[in-house]
Amino acid sequence: MKFDQKKTVLMIMDFMNDIVHPNGKFAGWGIPLHVQQQNAIGNTKELLKRARTAGVKIIYITVSYEPGYASLKNIKTTLHKSLQLAGALLQGQWGAHIHDDLKPLPSEVVLNKTRTNPFTIPELDQELQGKETILVTGVATNF
Repeated sequence: MKFDQKKTVLMIMDFMNDIVHPNGKFAGWGIPLHVQQQNAIGNTKELLKRARTAGVKIIYITVSYEPGYASLKNIKTTLHKSLQLAGALLQGQWGAHIHDDLKPLPSEVVLNKTRTNPFTIPELDQELQGKETILVTGVATNF
């Protein structure tokens, strides 16, 4: 596959410890096991290495919430209710940190979402200006 590296961005999404780590809050849901079976972290680590070498812009998309989940007050989905009940993805806690194998460099962009869709993040539009190709990697990119 060929693309202009200067007009390309790699979005790394949802590799939070609560989601992908065997000790995370979602371990009982089988998500970390699936991540392991698919080698999602290893594959993403290799892609990240290649993208950095090629000079591709890297954007991390995290998902975390303030204590009390005020931003989810009017959200009624089962997923969002379940993460509140589990006490998952709380800002500042280990579970909301990016997995150690995929830590961003200080020069890389990290944006947080509180919805499923990363394109609801107001700053993302600015970060994508001038980009023609978006490479997306993550845990549930089909959402």
